[in-house]
Amino acid sequence: MQEHFGMADLTPDSPRLFASLLPPEEKKMEALATISSRPLCQEPGVRLHFVDDRLDILLAVQQAANLQHWNLHLADWGYNTAAERKAAKSAPGIKLLTRSSFIELLKWGVVMGVDDGCEPTPEEVAAGVAYKLPRQQSSSRV
Repeated sequence: MQEHFGMADLTPDSPRLFASLLPPEEKKMEALATISSRPLCQEPGVRLHFVDDRLDILLAVQQAANLQHWNLHLADWGYNTAAERKAAKSAPGIKLLTRSSFIELLKWGVVMGVDDGCEPTPEEVAAGVAYKLPRQQSSSRV
């Protein structure tokens, strides 16, 4: 991940990232359920994002009652077709994710103005990230 996306500060033991190739006998939906059960993922306000390059997997996750809390993203650089990417753009609950948006998600927890509900750290503020209220919330938030 570090070399592929140019993020030297992203370590394999980061609590913000669960990434691996699954053994053939382990299904992705089972892996998502296992990740969801981790204490860190049970914290209030935690946002979980699942990025995959197969639209059929994302559609199956969307139908699973125990995985409704996942934010779903189709990686536009993966093994999918132009027709699948077009379908993902119009599928409710699935966002098409570019490499640059993926890096943004890893760094900040935000993609293209979608706020994860967290205020930026001092380091993020120094880097030029501004906190914006999510559209569905009132502007009277303190």
